[in-house]
Amino acid sequence: MLVVLLSVVVGVVAGDQICNFFKDTFQVPRPNRVAELQGSLHLVWDPIKERFYTGGHYGTVSAHAATTMAIYLIIGHALGNKKLYWWLMGAWVVMVGWSRIYMAAHFPSQVLFGWMLGALLSVAILWLAERVFSRAKRPQNR
Repeated sequence: MLVVLLSVVVGVVAGDQICNFFKDTFQVPRPNRVAELQGSLHLVWDPIKERFYTGGHYGTVSAHAATTMAIYLIIGHALGNKKLYWWLMGAWVVMVGWSRIYMAAHFPSQVLFGWMLGALLSVAILWLAERVFSRAKRPQNR
């Protein structure tokens, strides 16, 4: 269980930081920040701030999509063939991705790239965890 928790934390932190790197490096404006798109977007009113939701200035790969996919796949790998988990959490991943598009925080391609990044990170983390923790479990021959 500790290995799963540690893997999830590494996946979330790595996904978030990789997305921040892309965002800071490429500085692609979010859809709700592109002047040419303003008339065709559905903008969401934020009643607390009393303005439309805008998010940050830039967005490339969606960190929300990457981190939810990493959580989904790492925990799913640990649980195995639990159909209810895969369906419910799969729906959660899709809803988070859709929310990023609905809020005009990301273009659809940025959400897809986020999901791909989360999947790649999950495979890498699970592979690394298997190598590290399988060695720790092996009896030492002396």
